[in-house]
Amino acid sequence: YAEYGIPTFPLRDKKPCIVGYNKIGMQASAKNALKFGDAPQIGCMVRSANLTIVDIDTPDQNVLIRAISDFGPTPVIVRSGSGNHQLWYRHNGEARHIRKMGSQPIDILGDGLVVLPPSRGRVGHYNFIQGNLPDLDKLPKICAAAHAQIMQIFYGLLIAQNVVGFGVNTRPRLIHRHQLG
Repeated sequence: YAEYGIPTFPLRDKKPCIVGYNKIGMQASAKNALKFGDAPQIGCMVRSANLTIVDIDTPDQNVLIRAISDFGPTPVIVRSGSGNHQLWYRHNGEARHIRKMGSQPIDILGDGLVVLPPSRGRVGHYNFIQGNLPDLDKLPKICAAAHAQIMQIFYGLLIAQNVVGFGVNTRPRLIHRHQLG
């Protein structure tokens, strides 16, 4: 991952083994790789790695095929340690959305951490089933229609939580908590 500019950190049971993992740089990543060489998993922060992961929470091939149709083709597909799937895309402002997308068991990981291949999971190893690290520079963004839906859901959640308002030009603007009154 270092060769592709992605700082990683060690994980155990999907939890970071270090503090400050969300701000780790390449030097600390290299040191931790040596120090925690026996860690069963490695992870990265998806936003700083310029990734958005469509996390499919089922091994069902039909859901995978539908997700590829909905979000667009990608050269990188990962099988998770539990046998589920991840579609990797270039980050385009997506946030972390850990709820089903419509009726599908799909999470959007546009922020936060993700477990990376070749980590060991509960049942098996995370592995690339299509593409590999050299394909990261070929990652497309999520297709426009799916991106619009993701952003609509994200801004809808922020509005419901009184975190975003809309200005006169109808573009979302963040509202600071002290402005809520």
